[in-house]
Amino acid sequence: LNGPIGERLREGLRPGDRLFEIGENRFALLLPGLHDGNHARLAANRFIRSFDEPLGQATGRVLVTPTIGIALYPEHGAKATDLLDAAELAFEHAAWSNERYFLASVGRRPRVFGYEQLRDAIQQ
Repeated sequence: LNGPIGERLREGLRPGDRLFEIGENRFALLLPGLHDGNHARLAANRFIRSFDEPLGQATGRVLVTPTIGIALYPEHGAKATDLLDAAELAFEHAAWSNERYFLASVGRRPRVFGYEQLRDAIQQ
């Protein structure tokens, strides 16, 4: 969380918000007190706008284009793992569709296929 991206994200946090690094340049934000999906979208836009200005690096300035997956408690899960899964699916949707953020869909879960099912589908 000491890198420039983590620092930029921390600047936008309110008292009580939490920032977690969950991978290389991948973060989870816990934003309590959001009223609904529209409030979450406003927060996502605020974080996206915070990266309009490039980050200063020793090797030059770097433009960061964040992609955000949004999941809400309890609509998208009651457990942290469920919320992270929903946010990850929303993130993937946003990334594939070139959107800057996406709000998870209720009840939408990844489909898992076995080897045999994939082989049969390819052969057809």
